[in-house]
Amino acid sequence: MIYKYIYLSIISISLVIGIVNYRILNIGGKILTAYLLSVLTTEILALIVFKTDNLLVYITGCSFQYALVLFYFNESFSNIKKRNLGLITAPLSIFIFFIITHFKGIPTRKIYEYLILMEGFFIISFCLMAYYYLLVKDMSTQILRVFDFWIVSLLFLFWSLSYFYWGFSGIIFHYKYHYVIYYFIWVVNCILYGGIGYILYSYKKGKLGTAE
Repeated sequence: MIYKYIYLSIISISLVIGIVNYRILNIGGKILTAYLLSVLTTEILALIVFKTDNLLVYITGCSFQYALVLFYFNESFSNIKKRNLGLITAPLSIFIFFIITHFKGIPTRKIYEYLILMEGFFIISFCLMAYYYLLVKDMSTQILRVFDFWIVSLLFLFWSLSYFYWGFSGIIFHYKYHYVIYYFIWVVNCILYGGIGYILYSYKKGKLGTAE
């Protein structure tokens, strides 16, 4: 249980940083602050309010957070915003996903797993489009000082490691090393939310600029 509280503390600290710096953050930083608030709300509801049956909480929360992430991409990168790819992809993909799962009568547990897989696919795709934009802008010599580069890198790392876990989870479960999966997910999530908090803090200190 201590690991859960550490995890919630990391999200809370990052959220506080985002709220304190909210007025000076760019639009991407503000969206990420809302994202952290959504993540923390989902975790608290799942932990306290719906302790016995929290899958629907996670499905709802993940859907909203997925939409926020694609909204971040839409507002932060001109090549994506030009065609409003983020604003179109998020609601359309979620709508089609739930229509298909509803008519096929897929169990709730499987719906959650398939939802995560779908989100990961689209978020990684948007990460690649964002990297392309950063390279086309010819910012390679100063890219390490770009706020959005680090956010995209965190998201890309998070979802790549998540796919790695899904790929090897069958083997891990076969040998009954369930705790390895738990700690792996815990570490990956802490890196993502702690990293976002540090990047929001670095933006305030003037260490990072924007891609625009």
